[in-house]
Amino acid sequence: MLADFIPDHDLMSVWNLIETTEFVILGCGAVGSWVADGIARMGGKRFILVDPDTVVLSNLNRSLFNASDVGQKKTAAIARSLHRICGEITVEEHQEHILTQHDLVRMIAPKTNQVIVSCMDFPNVDVAASLANQFCVRNGVPLVVAGGYNLHLSLIGLSVVPGKTACFDCSLTFLRKAIDPERLQVKKLPRQNRNIGNIAPLAAITASIASMEAIRLAIRDDRLPPAMKDRRGEFNFFDESFDWVDIPMQTDCPTCSVLTPV
Repeated sequence: MLADFIPDHDLMSVWNLIETTEFVILGCGAVGSWVADGIARMGGKRFILVDPDTVVLSNLNRSLFNASDVGQKKTAAIARSLHRICGEITVEEHQEHILTQHDLVRMIAPKTNQVIVSCMDFPNVDVAASLANQFCVRNGVPLVVAGGYNLHLSLIGLSVVPGKTACFDCSLTFLRKAIDPERLQVKKLPRQNRNIGNIAPLAAITASIASMEAIRLAIRDDRLPPAMKDRRGEFNFFDESFDWVDIPMQTDCPTCSVLTPV
């Protein structure tokens, strides 16, 4: 498929970039498990997986886990799956939470041939993605915000090339400006044990786009640029439609305007 976009004389160098890029997947649940699988099947061979959780029975309706994985750490289950795809794949596992920038610095050494994919959802997707975004902008590492799922929607996040595209915090700044001021005053009611419904195709739609974006960022070729730069989207399960929102860089972004890529 790459040969449809890349001339023959450049094809092997592009393929080498895919094989040597380190793909860091933050969060290995419903979306992250599909992302890892997609990248591996497109040629990725170097992975860092970060997730503290254990596979439980209720994960099986939306993740790429099997009944035999129940009770195992998610990173370990995904590592075994990746090795079944290709025995040359290497996996580094971190079975712990990411709660602060210090956690990211401790686990991840920024590299020029690295792409980070944020699939974290604790305490929520926005907070977790913002944490990853600040780390990536500060260190000049490309980021894919994989989004997630929310009721009947698949949220499709943007791809970030630090210093060249809108970052995730740009999107938060932009969307806050677009929201009716009265809505900003509405307080969310806490609901314990809230269960947001999902099925595998919704997680897979988000993850498929995220994994393709990760490969595009690894290639770093203008002939196959990231399709999700400066935009985000939603897939609506009810009518099976996509909605896209353009996200321009924000001069008052708290991250882009302060942090300079190295």
